Amino acid sequence: RYMAEEILREDYANLPKGDVFSLGASLYEMCLGRELPANGDEWHEIRNEKLSEEALSRYSKPLRELVRLMLIHNPVQRPSAEALLASGGPGGILRTESEAELVRERAAAEEYRRELARMRASG
Repeated sequence: RYMAEEILREDYANLPKGDVFSLGASLYEMCLGRELPANGDEWHEIRNEKLSEEALSRYSKPLRELVRLMLIHNPVQRPSAEALLASGGPGGILRTESEAELVRERAAAEEYRRELARMRASG
């Protein structure tokens, strides 16, 4: 239910990204509100990135994007756990509140620096 197709084919070149797929499958299962299929057409659709828009539409855009990223079929294109955490994930969904506050403060400070530079240049 949760294994990436490459792992089932015994291709372990991107094993950690297989874990990302598995976690994404678990998140998708929660979005669906039911158990994922163990085989069949829907099983193949999930691994080909054909997800239920109806199920995902009930959740925030960052969560939808996170699930889609984690279920990317090609493991080379699928983000690593490290990349997801370092970026904060779509919309910063993986950031703690203090990390999100720090990002906002840095953005505000950068805007202040740009405005100050514009004022100095014009006056």
